Amino acid sequence: MENTIQYLETLIRETRKPEAEVITKAFQIGLRQLWREHILGRYLRHEISRDEAIESVHLIMPGSNMISRSPV
Repeated sequence: MENTIQYLETLIRETRKPEAEVITKAFQIGLRQLWREHILGRYLRHEISRDEAIESVHLIMPGSNMISRSPV
């Protein structure tokens, strides 16, 4: 936890962005990564096809609105 706080403080200081913006960005990136891992797991368990996995991951590429899209 201490490292996390240090990372946050460093990013805020060095990027000169508000804490809320840095935390929001970290949350979005983390959620995107978790989604990719979830989809990869489904693909590796043969629950979805390769094409479905690729399409699902593209649903939350930067700039898209994940909330308005349905996960596979």
